[in-house]
Amino acid sequence: MKNDKLIFSMSNNTLFNRTKPPAPEPESPVQFPEWHETQLSNGLKVLIYEEHSIPTVLLKLITKTGSIHDNDLYQLAGFTYTLLTHGTTSRSATQIADEIDFYGATLSSSAGFDKGTVSLNMMTKYLDEGLDLMADVVLNPTFPESELEFVRAQALSRLKASYAEADHLASDAFNKSVYQSHPYGNPSAGTEASLQAIQTADVKAFYEKYAAPNNAFLIVAGDVRIDDIVEKLEARFGAWQPKPVEPVSYPTPSESNANKVTVVHKDGAVQSTIYVGHLGFKRNHPDYIAFSVMNMILGGYFGSRLNLNIREQKGFTYSIHSTLEGNKELGDFYVTVKVRNEVTREAIQEIMTELEKIRSEKVTEAELEAVKQYMTGMFVIRNESPAAIASRLLVTELYDLPKDYNQTYSQKVRAVTSDDVLAVAQKYLHPANAYIVLSGDAKAVAPSLSDFGEVSCLDAMGNKFEG
Repeated sequence: MKNDKLIFSMSNNTLFNRTKPPAPEPESPVQFPEWHETQLSNGLKVLIYEEHSIPTVLLKLITKTGSIHDNDLYQLAGFTYTLLTHGTTSRSATQIADEIDFYGATLSSSAGFDKGTVSLNMMTKYLDEGLDLMADVVLNPTFPESELEFVRAQALSRLKASYAEADHLASDAFNKSVYQSHPYGNPSAGTEASLQAIQTADVKAFYEKYAAPNNAFLIVAGDVRIDDIVEKLEARFGAWQPKPVEPVSYPTPSESNANKVTVVHKDGAVQSTIYVGHLGFKRNHPDYIAFSVMNMILGGYFGSRLNLNIREQKGFTYSIHSTLEGNKELGDFYVTVKVRNEVTREAIQEIMTELEKIRSEKVTEAELEAVKQYMTGMFVIRNESPAAIASRLLVTELYDLPKDYNQTYSQKVRAVTSDDVLAVAQKYLHPANAYIVLSGDAKAVAPSLSDFGEVSCLDAMGNKFEG
């Protein structure tokens, strides 16, 4: 009789039971690769990872600024860094694009919350030409008026489209609820008023204020020799002059003392995009790794409690996850999921139940061991390319993590106990004081949510929605 739970091995004439996963093999001792740190004559810190298996090199110049410094001109940092590759004193935007295309390279620039980035990725044999171009856009940008208008038009188009995107509406409303007047809560695509207000003088002033070698660092990963690349970098960037960069402080958001519900109305929506969460902590917090283990068990991977409950058992969604978003100054924790209107209330209730459960009972040793195996295994897998190593070094430097963070990460994950998981859950999870934010049809879902807390309904522009 056929038994589809068993599989026959031809190699040793044995049967394997497919209902039982194989036990994990002992973890192989894998070390984070060695890298070198130095400085140019102007103080620009350079982190170098040599890897010669492929004749390519990646460079990332990170300036410690971003949308956190936009003030009321939302997207100012984004405009500024986008425009770096749109013209210099010796090259037009078209010439830059043609030159990069000729060498089969990529040159890009962008800004996030806490960083402005210029990236170059190319074959090693053309590195000299690529460095000349990269240095030109960093040191000699002109921010042409015509290019500013091009970038503005694109930004306005994206903003208009975002008003119809449930994910964008829910995410922005959640950030605003959590961070309030802190810049991390600013609208991620800007506003029409802010996008129209940005002028060339604003862009130039922003770059002049924050772009300096003493406020930046450079990562090099790939097919280079340390002495050779340092010499090349010194020749291109050594004349970049340091200058004072005054630190800016912002008020810390107040934490909620009760659940608050916000529904961003999306007319005719048949499903809700839900965020449930609150303030967390910044990326270099000492409890970050223990919280990450707890979060992985809760909702961080496919085998998590939230996924097994809301996807596998209830069938409410295809995907649900929880996240600790650690930034340079602050951070937040959230659970997010998309569900159909009819089960919106029940999905939120199940999220609350799982949050309460993980902070009231110890996780099982089996759960804990499975997650630790997963996290340490994925850490190794995600370190298999120069680009991945560059990303690790970027996070370590930008967020002021210990120098040995990557070398000791796996050891610290393995050291987390079920007592540690319970302690961080009880200390940092606050399901009774959470922001419950969703984008969906307010007329269909809002009436069922009042027992979670005070309900506010908004339109896509953030104005009160009366229905």
